[in-house]
Amino acid sequence: MAKTSVSEELLEEAKKGDLPNDPTFKCFLHCMFDMFGLIDNENVMHLEALVEVLPVEIHDKIMALVDACGNKKGVDGCDTAYQSVVCYMATDAPFMQSGITDILA
Repeated sequence: MAKTSVSEELLEEAKKGDLPNDPTFKCFLHCMFDMFGLIDNENVMHLEALVEVLPVEIHDKIMALVDACGNKKGVDGCDTAYQSVVCYMATDAPFMQSGITDILA
């Protein structure tokens, strides 16, 4: 959290399913995706990489997000990460919400 200066309040909002449209939160998402190898140096998302590390039972859900959202392009890497998560939430909010809660717990 210190790397991006995102506040605990913004993270709490995200845990509740409200994605804060805030630069520090956007960069937090980018940092998380980068740590997991899900966004490259050109800010292209690679969510499909999760199928190699997550249980086979959720591969269909991940690929559905990839198919529905494609490669969102924001004004920068942080915005690209944010736009992608907004699309993922719109596509499958319950699945995404459980993932956000697990990551931020």
